[in-house]
Amino acid sequence: GPRAGRRLPAVLHLPGHLAAGFRDPEEQRVSLGLAQRGYAVLSFDPLSQGERQQYTGREGLECRASCREDGGFRTGGPPCSTAHDHFGKQLWLLGSSAAELFLQDAQRALDYLAGLPWVDPTKIGVIGCSGGGMLTAYLGAVDARVAAVVVACYFSTMEKELSVGTCNYDAEQVLWKQAKLGLDKPDMLIARAPLATVVLLTSHDCFPLAGGRDGFEEAAEAFVAHGMVDGELRLYASEAPGYHHLTETGLGAAYAIFHERLGGEGTSVEPPAGLLARPLPCQYLWLGDGGRGGGAAVPIVELLRGLAGPLLQQLRVRRTLAARLRPAAAGGRWLGALPAVSARLVGLELPTGAPFGSSAGERPGITRAHFYRGGVEEWYLLPTRRLCAVTLRLFRFVGGEPLDRTGSNASGPPRPAGAGYGSGAGSLNAPLALLFGGDAAINRALSAFEVALLGELHARGISLVVAGLCGFGDDLWRGGMWEFAPLLLGRTHAGLHAEEVLRVVLWAAEALGARSVVMVAVGDAAPAVLHAAPHAQRALASGTRASPPPAAGGGLAGVALLRSVASLADLATARHHKMPWQMQMHGVLENYDLPDLLAALAVRGGPRALVVEPQDAKRKAVTWRRALGLYDLARRRFGAAGTPLRILPGPREADVAQTLGAFVAAAGRARS
Repeated sequence: GPRAGRRLPAVLHLPGHLAAGFRDPEEQRVSLGLAQRGYAVLSFDPLSQGERQQYTGREGLECRASCREDGGFRTGGPPCSTAHDHFGKQLWLLGSSAAELFLQDAQRALDYLAGLPWVDPTKIGVIGCSGGGMLTAYLGAVDARVAAVVVACYFSTMEKELSVGTCNYDAEQVLWKQAKLGLDKPDMLIARAPLATVVLLTSHDCFPLAGGRDGFEEAAEAFVAHGMVDGELRLYASEAPGYHHLTETGLGAAYAIFHERLGGEGTSVEPPAGLLARPLPCQYLWLGDGGRGGGAAVPIVELLRGLAGPLLQQLRVRRTLAARLRPAAAGGRWLGALPAVSARLVGLELPTGAPFGSSAGERPGITRAHFYRGGVEEWYLLPTRRLCAVTLRLFRFVGGEPLDRTGSNASGPPRPAGAGYGSGAGSLNAPLALLFGGDAAINRALSAFEVALLGELHARGISLVVAGLCGFGDDLWRGGMWEFAPLLLGRTHAGLHAEEVLRVVLWAAEALGARSVVMVAVGDAAPAVLHAAPHAQRALASGTRASPPPAAGGGLAGVALLRSVASLADLATARHHKMPWQMQMHGVLENYDLPDLLAALAVRGGPRALVVEPQDAKRKAVTWRRALGLYDLARRRFGAAGTPLRILPGPREADVAQTLGAFVAAAGRARS
C-alpha cells in the first residue's frame, strides 16, 4: 500500500462486452498491469455481465460466466449486447436510454474511487476497450475530474462505420438525436480539449481505421485551437497491427501517458521485476457465491417499472378525462392533439403541397401483370423520399368467376371484356383493401393467410393491395447500427414506415381511383398504420389532384389490426419481451400508447375498426379481460361516435381471413 501521507494516482478501468466482466484475462491484463506500475485501479462489472446478472437465466438473454475448479472460467449464453439491447429498447419508450445507465455507473465508480483516502482525486485516468472504450469516451467528455483518458477499440466516425464498419452495435452505443445534433465520436474528444486524451487504433478493427484517422484529425483542430499546454498538444493516437483488441503497442502507449500525466514517484512505465504476470484465479475475483451462478444485482426490471410508473399514471388520468369529459375538456384536447403529437414524436413527415406519388417522376408504372381466375395481378414499385421503394402487388378483381375461398389462382377463363389494367385504369368502386406487414420482396410467394384473405375479398368483389414496407423481411435491419439509425436522426422506423403507408394510400386514391380504402396491419406494421391513419383519413377527405374529394361515404373506411403487440407499456415493463425493431420510439409513453392512437380515430362518420388477436410483450395472445382493459378508452370513444369497433382476443386460426373479408365488405357498405 502507499506510504503514510502519500496518495496514489488512480485509473478507472471500464471492461468491454465480455461475459466474465473485469475477471476476463484480457481485462485483468490491463488492471493488473496498471496496479503493478503503481496505480490504484478500480474495475466493475457492466450491467448483465459477470456478477451483475439482471434476469433469471430462463429467458436466455444474458452472457454468463462461472468459475472452474482450476481457476479459469466458463462462459455461455448469447452475446452480452443481447441483454443491453433488451432493456435498452424498453428505456427508449420511457424517454431514457441505456447510455444514461452505463454513464451513471461509471460516474458513481469515479465518485467512489476519488473518495478513497489513499487516492489523489486530481490524478485519475480512465481506460477501456470496445464497450469500455465507448464508456471511456462518454465519461471523459462529461466529467472534468478525469485527467487522462485512453479510448481503445471504439474510435471512428459514424460515416465510415455506416459505410464499411462491421461492428455490432447495441443500445448503449446510440444517443437519441446524436446525428441530428451533429454529434459524432470525435466530438467526445473535442469536449475534453485540452485535457490529455489518447485513442488506440488497430489495422483490422471492426471500427474502421480510416474513420479513426479522420476523427483524430477532426478532434486535433479543437486541441490546436486551445493551444499548446506545457509545450504539447495533449491529443495522441497510436496505431498497431491487430483486430478488435488492446494490443501490446496500445497498452504501452497507455502506460506511457498515465505515467506522464498521472504518475510521479512510485509509478513506472515498466513493471517491477518478479511480479505476477498471469491472471488471478476466477474464485479470487468472484464476490458472490464463488462463481457458481452469479451474484445479486440491482434488478433492471424494477428500475424500468419505477421509471414507467409516473408516466403510466399520467396516461391513466388523461384517459379518464378523455372518456368522461366533453371534447373541449382537457382529456378531449389530449386525444384530439394525438395525430399531431404522434407525428412529431416519431418523426413522421407529412405531405405538403402535391400529395405523395403525384409528381410525374415519382408515379410508379406497372412492372408486371398476369391474369388469374377472377382477376389480374399488377406489380408496382413506389419510390419514397429515401433510398428505398415500397413494393406493391395489386390483385384487381375484374369480374367473372371470382377466386375461390381456398385461394386457388389456377388458370381461369379468358380476360373479361373491358377489364383494363395498368396504372390508373379501371377505378375501384368497391373498397380497396391495403395489406401491410408482409415481406417487402415483390416476387415472393404469398403466405397462406394472404391467399385466404385474397379469396375472401374476391368472393365479395373486392380488390387487394399487398404492400411491402421498406425493411420488412430484410435481415439488414435486424441488429447493428442500421436498426438504431433512425434514432440517431431523432426519428423512428415507425415514423418512416407511416410515411410509406401514407404514400400507398394516396397512390391508391390518385393512381387507382379508389373511392375508399381499408387499411389492414399485420404484426409489426401496426404502429406505422396507427400513426398514419388519422392523416390518411384527412388526406383522402381532401382529395388529390388526380382524384377529387370522394363523395359522401368515401375516404378511409376502416382500420384493422391483426396479431400485433397491443401496448408499448407492456413492452416497457415486461421482464422478458419480444419487441420488434420497428417499435423503438423515444419517449412515446410520456405522451400516449398504441391503444390511444386507435381511440383518436373515433369520430362520427369516421372509419370503423377491428382488432384481432392482440398480443402481449411476449407476442402471445392476450386474454379477453386484458384486451377489454387495453382498449377501454377506444371502446368508449367509438361507442360515443356511433362507429363500430370490434375486439376479438385469443387465438383465432380458422376464421381470421373470413373475419377480415367481412369487415372490409361491411366498411365498404357503410361508406356507399
